[in-house]
Order: sequence, then C-alpha cells, then structure tokens
Amino acid sequence: MNNILKSIAILTVALPTFTSCDNYLTELNPNETTTEVFWNTLSDTQSGIYATYAVLRNDYVLNIRQEAWRSDMGWPGYGRPVPQNNDEGWSWYTHLYNYTTDAISRKWDALYTGVWRANQVIYALENRIDREALSAEDQSKWDYQMGQARFMRGLMYFYLSSAFNNGSVVLRKNLIQSTSEFNQPLAPAEEVLEFYRADLQAAYDLLPYTNPSGQAYVGLATKGTAATILATSYMYTKDYDKAEPLFYEVITDKRYGYELVQNLSKMFTTAGEFNSESILEISYSLDQRPDIGTWDDNCMYNRLNSMTTSTVGCLVPAWLVWAYNNEEMDPAVPENHLDGDLNKALRNVSLRASSMVALINDVTTPYYITGNTAEQPNMYGGPKAEWGFGKYKKYTNHDIVTEEKAVMSGKNVVVNRLSDVYLMYAECLLVKNDVQGALNYINEIRYRWGLKLLGTTGKYSSRTYDGKTYSKEEVLHHLQFVERPLELSVEGHQIRWQDLLRWGLLEDDDNNIFKKLSTDEEYEYWTNNFAAVKLDGTPLTDLKQNCTLVKTKPSGNPKTQFINYEYDDAAMNYRKSYNAYYPIPQKEIMNNTAIQK
Repeated sequence: MNNILKSIAILTVALPTFTSCDNYLTELNPNETTTEVFWNTLSDTQSGIYATYAVLRNDYVLNIRQEAWRSDMGWPGYGRPVPQNNDEGWSWYTHLYNYTTDAISRKWDALYTGVWRANQVIYALENRIDREALSAEDQSKWDYQMGQARFMRGLMYFYLSSAFNNGSVVLRKNLIQSTSEFNQPLAPAEEVLEFYRADLQAAYDLLPYTNPSGQAYVGLATKGTAATILATSYMYTKDYDKAEPLFYEVITDKRYGYELVQNLSKMFTTAGEFNSESILEISYSLDQRPDIGTWDDNCMYNRLNSMTTSTVGCLVPAWLVWAYNNEEMDPAVPENHLDGDLNKALRNVSLRASSMVALINDVTTPYYITGNTAEQPNMYGGPKAEWGFGKYKKYTNHDIVTEEKAVMSGKNVVVNRLSDVYLMYAECLLVKNDVQGALNYINEIRYRWGLKLLGTTGKYSSRTYDGKTYSKEEVLHHLQFVERPLELSVEGHQIRWQDLLRWGLLEDDDNNIFKKLSTDEEYEYWTNNFAAVKLDGTPLTDLKQNCTLVKTKPSGNPKTQFINYEYDDAAMNYRKSYNAYYPIPQKEIMNNTAIQK
C-alpha cells in the first residue's frame, strides 16, 4: 500500500498530459515522458486511474471543516461567545463566504483536476488502446479501467453539481488538447446532471461487485459504490422512485458484501479501515516524499485530525452535544452498563456518542492511549467554557496515539457507508407512507449502537422499544434532528447540507434551520462545571469549568453562561439565493472568457 501511494504521489505531480504549448521549444527533451510512449498500454492507463483517485486525498474535495461550519454541525473553534483568531471559520459560520473565498476556489480546482485526469484515461482507452485487438483477459481489464474512469468523472461532476451555482458548471466532456478548448460556458444544470448520471450508470454497468484480488490500490470503486452515488444523486433531486431500488439492492444483494458493523471497535478507528460498512473510503498514509510540504494538496496524509479539533477547528455545537448526551440507551444491552454488568449503572452517554464525539462527562470511554490506564484522563475537556462542550473523534488518532502531536494523519476517511444508505432508504419508504418499514431500517442502526428502538414492536424481541406510535411526520422529524445528524455528523460530501436542502430547511422562511436554532427555546442551555475523573474513578485536581450543558440555570455557579447565541449571525445573514450553493470562483470567471461577467 505504501509503495503504491508513493508512486501515485509522483504520478500526480508529473503525470504527462496531452496538451502542448505551440512554439515553446523546437527541440524535444529526451528525458521527458511523452504521450507518444506513455499512454499506449493498460499499465499506463492503470497508473492514470491511480492518479485520478489520488485527487480524493485533497482536503478541499470534501471541505469537511468548512461544511461543518456552514451547516449546523460545527462551532468555529476556540472562544465563546465569539471565536478567537478564526476569521475563516467565522465567515463560513455566518455565511459571509463568496466567490473570492479560498476554500471555494481550491475545491473547484481539485474537482476539475479529477475531471482532467479521468478524461486523460478515457481518451487513452478510446483512442490509444484498441479494445478489440486485446485478449479476452485484457478486454476485461479495459472494461474495468473504463468503469473506474467513468466513475471518477461522474463523482467529480456529482460533487460540482451539488456544490456550485445551482448545478450549472463548466462541462468538460472531452480531453482539452489546446488552449482554445479551455474556454467553455456554463452548462445548464440539467445537462450536467444527465452527463454525470450517464457516467455513473456506465460505471455501474462495467464495474464488478467486488474488486479483483491483488489490487495494488485498496479503495477503488465497485458496482456498489456506483449504485450508491447514483442513488444518492436521485435522492438529492427527490426522485425517490429511482433511488429506492438502488438503495435496496446495495443493502440486500449479498454479492456486494456490505454489512453493518456490529463490532464497535471497528467504527472510526484505524482497526476498522475498509470494514464491511465502507462503500467509498479515501486511503491515506504517513509515508511522504521529502519534496512535498505538510500543506501541499498532493500529500499522502490528511490533516483532519487537527483541523477538526484545534483552536480553528469545527467543534461540536451545543445543540448536537445535547442530542448526543440525551440518546436513550437500551437497559437490556449489557454494553450499556458499567463493566458490561446489567446489575450496574448505565453509562453516562451512549455507545454512539462515545464513538463519534468526545464529551467531558463520558467517564467510561478512553480518549487517547497511555501506558497506564489508571492515569489516563477520561477525555478532552478544556478548563473553561471557551473550548466548548465537545470535539469530534471521527478523524483523530485517539485509538493509537497518546496525543495529536502533528497535523499529519494517516487515518483513512470514509466518504460513504452503509448506515447512510439504510437511512436514505428509510426516507424513501417514508415518502411512500410506509412508516413501519422506515422504522425497521432506522432500528437496524439503533440496534447496532444499543439504543432504544423506535415503535412498539419489531424483529428484535429481546430489545427495548420506546412504545410510541409514530406518525410519518414524527419519523421524518426524527431523521432530520436525531438519526441522520447523530449518525453522520461531519461525514462525506455535504451530507448534512444536502439533507437540509432536500427537507426545505434552508428556505428563507421561519422553517429555516438557522432561525430554529437561533430562536427556539428548545435550543437554549446553561453551562455547568464538571468534576472530571480518571478511568479508575480517581478525581482530577482541576475542575472543568462550564464544559457541560444543562437546561436550568445552575445555582451556586456564578460563572455559568447562557448559551442562546449560537446561529444568531447565521440566521441573520443566510439567504438561499446567495448561500445554498457555492458561487463560481472569481479565478474561473477571470480566466475562462466564455463565462466572464
């Protein structure tokens, strides 16, 4: 794995292209790899596939931190009630980003780099390598590579269409071979949609259910990956009738090999990389070329371990901390009790919360490892409220190191996983008024985490149900404000933002999510102190001040803070016409004369 990652890093920097500069030199460099000798074998095009996938390692492809700030998933770093020294985070959190914002421009560049590389492979396969002249074995390889290239181009345009300019972006269907071909106008959103869905359908048709054994690069797409992205694209346009059968296929067809992970030590840990729930996962490594710097977008590691937890990170907002802290655990599940003993008290927080976020009152879950468990603090917790009330754990190395000493992380990033498919499928059933069917699939997720199941009855007779009779509207509300945000927080490509758009919670009306979080008393809290303990129950000497949340103003705490200010500025500034999609970057408008304003 590490060797192939090194070779990919070299290829992504030095990948030969089909373009040339007229009259640049009259003599050819004898040491330079040219298109005449490179793009002529399936080995060459396979290297091009690896280089295309390497684009996914660019942090700006997903914009995890920016999307957390922009939606309702992240408080912008250290400092309350106003973050300190985080102008970038504050601009996203308050919806003041625009066409000059660096992360918007760099996301655009990264996605079109992926399009460019995929187009190179497609061009070579179609024009340099005669499929009909190949052996049957090599024809299968040709088909596989074409499926991978079509998938990656489709994925890049799915991201572009979802993120930018209401879906109207520059559509580069073919490889650019001259400067004159660069300037292209913005294509209508519907044309972009049809184009990338055709790519994803082709990938679905060409790719196998599982990848061939002996692949040098782990994490390439399969038929299931293509089906998931294609179905998600239908979900985003509310074409539930087309999304539903694809989701059902991914869930039920055993040829894919997908299963919900039941071993919780494999959730968001290094040991759980490429587990049975993973559908699309970005592979990282700490191996690095000395000529590529820490902040180079071509590096082989990610920086999300620090970018999601530092003073300029995306900390867990108060409403989500409260939701994680108040999930109802099933008392019939031994793992929900101290020492796994049903006769002992319940844990302070749910197993799902412990896997996904660090909370000061989670006194039973290790957070970063030491040689002596008895001396280990139970979790992160700043000595004062400026640090907030929780940190995300999903991208940290808490399971393998004592502390995050570097901004570099070799931990993989899961983009799409099966639980997301379960919950989107449940939503499809809900649209068809199949309330019980939706509850059944939601309960599969809750069962895994040892949570109380929803409804009055179901397949798990030994588990505890909450006994409620749910309406369609109540199940949708649960999906919107409990199941999907708690299960999928800060994951994937704009998962939360696209959910909010689809549900009509980003309109300019009183149903707007930011107005709700800003004005509803349901989302008002008081801070309180917490006497932190070590894992062995020994108290720590420093009192964690105002790092927990309560609903009633605590007596005897003169420094308590009233948390009623989150999302006030977001509610004031957000306008759907300006903020629902990223604008076309200023650099593209200036350089591409076909779209200059």
